[in-house]
Amino acid sequence: MSQQSLFSEEIRVNVDQFNELINLQLQSIGEVIVEGEITEMNISKRGGINMVLKDKNKQAILNVSGYAPRVQGINMIEIGMEVAIWGVPQLYSPYGKFSVSIYKILPIGAGALAKALEILKEQLEKEGLFDLSRKRPLPELIRNIALITAKNSAAESDFIKILKENNTGLNIDFYAVSVQGKHSVGEILSAIEQSQSRKYDCIVMIRGGGSLEDLSSFNDEKISKALFASKIPTLVAVGHERDESIAELVSDVRASTPSQAAYYLVVNNTNFIKSIELQADQIYLQIEEIINNNKQKLTGINIYEKVLLILNHYNYEVNSYDMDFESRIYRKISNFQNIIEKSSHELTNFGYKINQLLNEVVHMQSTIENLNPEKIIKKGYAIIKNKNGKIITSITDAKTNELLTLKVKDGNINTKVI
Repeated sequence: MSQQSLFSEEIRVNVDQFNELINLQLQSIGEVIVEGEITEMNISKRGGINMVLKDKNKQAILNVSGYAPRVQGINMIEIGMEVAIWGVPQLYSPYGKFSVSIYKILPIGAGALAKALEILKEQLEKEGLFDLSRKRPLPELIRNIALITAKNSAAESDFIKILKENNTGLNIDFYAVSVQGKHSVGEILSAIEQSQSRKYDCIVMIRGGGSLEDLSSFNDEKISKALFASKIPTLVAVGHERDESIAELVSDVRASTPSQAAYYLVVNNTNFIKSIELQADQIYLQIEEIINNNKQKLTGINIYEKVLLILNHYNYEVNSYDMDFESRIYRKISNFQNIIEKSSHELTNFGYKINQLLNEVVHMQSTIENLNPEKIIKKGYAIIKNKNGKIITSITDAKTNELLTLKVKDGNINTKVI
């Protein structure tokens, strides 16, 4: 067969078609990770990236392209750094130019990563992301949180264990994400965005320790700016005490470890309860003083009955609580009732002083009502107790053939473990 006949059997294509064919073949290779030294780098006003990587041992070079706002780590690198790039090989048809289109770039080695991290920190600090003046305190009482972390991770289990051990009564919505790898940044950004439409008291983002490269998602600029823009206060704990991520620096509250983050919430709520107890003590002393100084009868409105009515309402609300701190509040309020019931005369001439105290009592009533587990029961949940009145929180607390009582919104259901 002659050369001419062989050529006639070949498929002929033009330059553009040939380039497109090669581009398709290159893209079929899929994602690659390439290491090299940055010798040239330019980012256009529109965000286009043009970069050249050089092999550190040979003269080979590689063109790198991409769109800066979509490239993780682009603000952490500079010319002369050894880096690793993640991307897909391609051939740009109009010019026949080969390159790797990247979505992620990170310095290689702990020293380079640390330097890159400092570059990004300086940039974000200038933009005001670390300013202490814009950091928000967590609410006095935290009931609902969004937990962002890896499913079945040590960070998750440690965090949940501490909350359960301290009986905080927190409602947790779990947002499972990858904490490292290709999809990590996108999943974390999506979780933060979704949480903004819900009424959470706090967003908690945690993960365990690791190398600087492992923690790269929590040093990502896009995640840092998403935390900065959050309408909900944020609590972040990444790695061990020696680790310090940008996400933690941007957050409203930083904890050194996931366990420490859980303890922070426990202490936050405990301090709130103590403040309620202190207010109760103060009101108790003031009412006692007024009772001792005002023991005359009233004509018209009976203030004694008004106070007693509010306190009796407290008794009804607080009596249904199971948690220790609500019981302590109940005892404080019961003291008020005992003092009033022991008085032989109706109270008189409270004036402005007693009205102030009544307003404080009503405010406490509103606070306790918001803590009432009955509201949760009305949504279809139940409180399970054994014959000794102990609350069942785990299957390990129940025994076969044991009689249990399920408290629902309109009564009790007796049942048996089979």
